[in-house]
Amino acid sequence: MFFSQLACDDQRIFAGGASSDSGISYSIQVSSVAPITISGLLCPQPEHIGELADIYVAFEIADVIYFLNDADQLLDLSSNELSAYRQQVTLQSSMSQSIFSGLVGSTAPSVNLHVGYTLDDVFHFDQRPINFSVGIPEKLSALSVFPAQDDLAAAASGEIKISFDRQLDPAQVSNEMIKAFGWR
Repeated sequence: MFFSQLACDDQRIFAGGASSDSGISYSIQVSSVAPITISGLLCPQPEHIGELADIYVAFEIADVIYFLNDADQLLDLSSNELSAYRQQVTLQSSMSQSIFSGLVGSTAPSVNLHVGYTLDDVFHFDQRPINFSVGIPEKLSALSVFPAQDDLAAAASGEIKISFDRQLDPAQVSNEMIKAFGWR
């Protein structure tokens, strides 16, 4: 189980964060061009174990606070449709939370993640959020090419395909920008 490197302690209610690594090595910077996983452990206070609570997930991005609802939609704090991420959950000593997995599609210089719960309309969460950023790598990278390097069966006048690690603006790319070399 990939949460094994995390631990609950009396100081933190949520342990975890964001990762671009399928092995879930949490990082303070993840890449918007790679699948991102946001997950961790919710660690309720010992006296709350066994109680029914609503779990809340909040992201603070560029001074706007968004709550993740039970349909996995981000709603800003001013919305009248706010709801808990998960409702009426029995609190356990160490609860796996898989909050998001996929591509985020944009950059964010700073994201503060708060995960907590409510009991009797009282919020229990960490005053110190999990912080990470979502960025684009500076260097463009090719994920795959066709034909493959050193392919001796490739036609000299055949099609060349390149898949990059991010979407390109076709207006910014021309035939003169890409060079292919070969010999026979």
